[in-house]
Amino acid sequence: MSINTLEIRKMRRLIATGIIALNTFTILNLPASVKAEDDRSCTAAIAKAQRQIETGRSLEVSTRSSDLSEFESDYPDGRPMSYQFVMSGSAVGAVMNSPKFMKVIATNVIQSCSSVGKVSFAVNGSGWGLSLGVLPGGRVDFFECFESQGRNSPNLVWGQEYCNL
Repeated sequence: MSINTLEIRKMRRLIATGIIALNTFTILNLPASVKAEDDRSCTAAIAKAQRQIETGRSLEVSTRSSDLSEFESDYPDGRPMSYQFVMSGSAVGAVMNSPKFMKVIATNVIQSCSSVGKVSFAVNGSGWGLSLGVLPGGRVDFFECFESQGRNSPNLVWGQEYCNL
């Protein structure tokens, strides 16, 4: 074999090894939430929640998801996902002032989505939002509300949030 053929084979092996290593790294670092994203019952629960919020009310709901592990360190084990229902329209107050309604929706989403630890309801463009999540003992409840004190604000733990209006 010529040197060029040996170099090409080495280069191919190096590329193949790199691709395998990259694939392995990617697979090992997939968040546990990927399973929930593909789970039909979770997708159905999110869609159902959005319909429940909108039905009979003058408002629109958009849904956002986020990975809690990017900004929270103490989220519940195996539940690194968060869903937020962002509302706009004249009936947002009816939803935001109905804790029972929000708790029913959040509980259903959390029970249907094995990787969801937090569900939030927010009024678009206002800063008004409330979160519910999986708390100790596995119960779903509202996060405790703290007013931000600027630089003097305490570090919050899971189950607490700043909720200034």
